Amino acid sequence: MYESRRPGVLGNAFSVSTLGAGMATLEARRESAAETAESTPEPSRALRRRVLLSLLFAGLLGLMLRMGPHTLTETFPNLGDSVFLAWSISWTGHALATNPLHLFDANIYWPHALSLAYADNLVVALPVFGLVRALGGSWALALNVVLLSALFLSLAATYSLARWLTGRTDASILAAVAFTFGAFTLEHIGHTQLMLLGFFPLAFLLLFRYLEQRSTASALLFGAITVAMAMGALYYFAIYVVCIGVIIVGYICARRLRPGPGFVSGLLIIGAVSLLAIPFLWGYYRLGLTRPLDLASGLKPGDLVTPVEGSILYRGLDSWASGKSWRGEHTLFPGAAAAILAAIGATTLVLSVVRRRAPGGVSRAGSYGTIESRRIFLWLLLLAGGIAGVVALGPEVHGITMPFTYLHDSVPGFGGIRVPQRLAVPGLLAIAVLAAVGFGGATSRLRPPIKTVLAFALGAFMLLEFAAPFTHTNLPDNQATLAVYHALTRKPAGAVVELPVTDAERQGGLGWAYVEAPRMLYSTIDWHPRFNGYSGSWPTGYLENAAALNTLPAPDAIAAIHRLGIRYAVLHTGVYSGVQQYTEEQARQVIAGLPAGAIATRHGNSWLIDFGKMR
Repeated sequence: MYESRRPGVLGNAFSVSTLGAGMATLEARRESAAETAESTPEPSRALRRRVLLSLLFAGLLGLMLRMGPHTLTETFPNLGDSVFLAWSISWTGHALATNPLHLFDANIYWPHALSLAYADNLVVALPVFGLVRALGGSWALALNVVLLSALFLSLAATYSLARWLTGRTDASILAAVAFTFGAFTLEHIGHTQLMLLGFFPLAFLLLFRYLEQRSTASALLFGAITVAMAMGALYYFAIYVVCIGVIIVGYICARRLRPGPGFVSGLLIIGAVSLLAIPFLWGYYRLGLTRPLDLASGLKPGDLVTPVEGSILYRGLDSWASGKSWRGEHTLFPGAAAAILAAIGATTLVLSVVRRRAPGGVSRAGSYGTIESRRIFLWLLLLAGGIAGVVALGPEVHGITMPFTYLHDSVPGFGGIRVPQRLAVPGLLAIAVLAAVGFGGATSRLRPPIKTVLAFALGAFMLLEFAAPFTHTNLPDNQATLAVYHALTRKPAGAVVELPVTDAERQGGLGWAYVEAPRMLYSTIDWHPRFNGYSGSWPTGYLENAAALNTLPAPDAIAAIHRLGIRYAVLHTGVYSGVQQYTEEQARQVIAGLPAGAIATRHGNSWLIDFGKMR
């Protein structure tokens, strides 16, 4: 957690100069000092609070995700994106250890280069994932520990940001719950890269601390979190850069173009540290993946009242939303409690401005739910969240071109974004923090026991608002499934095609994801390059080559094998993830028609064909 050790540098900018309000001003300063004192307790008290909060956050994670020993160690949220991201982290670790200069030349979509750029590399998750794997943990356990760590960071960082702004522990816990367990998070629990949403509150807190204190340490830490964001979720990094730019420009304007000493030198430090992110972004820039704009995509008003699928409390809203196309990407319900508290928070902020502008007006820090000297940072956070919400609206609204179109066409990183709604996350953070302000302002005059009871009741209601069932899926890892991959570890280097290749268009969606993503993770057993792959897109010519290879042993397939430099083919039999592979009879027919010199051997449920001596 982060606590300020000295008063904010902007306090004088908000002091009241009216002599007739002297007594009221003194009272406001006393209340502000009391709140600041609460945010900077004695070391022993701070340590005790952090331990208790850690236990509370761990308990909340256990309650909301409900992972038992089997679920934690053996299951994934799904066999698509979750498994795909486990492969991405595994490849990243393997490449950094063996050939870091070719990090982006992953072992999918052979023979195309830069194939890792079709995925988030998630380098930032590698230390946790790699440690669990090094200690003998399963793929599922490693990814689940990454997931839990990311959500714990979100709880802690959101709490720290809200408490730094409000000085209230109870209100800040509510903000952490609202942001971390909102419908967006729980709907996307299988998208591990999107669980890195805790980087937003952490980055904003570090930036605000730098702007307040101008310390070198704050600048270095903020630069480091910028690098971490670049090594995680690309969607988040794109909107993160926009938000940081908005905050810095907004701050300069608020200071009337005189940001004060140390501002420029600090930005230079931040920029220098941020350059460390370039190696982890360069592959994406070189690939230059651009997806066409979908004019129907983007944030819609109904998204903010769409609960997580299977909502226990909001069955009516859940039923209404079930008919929406691509519902998962339109699930951004922040919760009724958070929305109402945020409305109260917005009202109190407006009142604080009105009181200041009124003749003889005095702002009472405790009445408005924030530490007065830091209120400018709250405004900057709301501004950044609002801009993110506007960008998330997508290409156009009612025929009016939106900023996303210009970003998509002109700014590197936005061209590959196909789901603008995900860019609204900073806006959801702003709502959560504003809810903390609302709770703080509404309860400022209540006695501590009453505040605690109200906070507990609201927190419990928020958890109930977000409660929903989860799907936990086992990844088959029996001997019959993995035998062919272990056999490949004993084979010379060579590219592999796993047949039948799933048709990314005709069998797209779950069929493509649930067959090809597990194959990718299994490939980390042998590390041979694969023709196959799964991601949000595919290289030019992939579909045509896949169609040809699926005709093996036809001449078109043999010609494609020669042209692509493929040495091995794996014939899968039976049914996998509900998708029919070869029948035993079909596999025998393929093997019987192979050219002379091709050698086929049976391993578990699959056949391994070596074309190395084929004439």
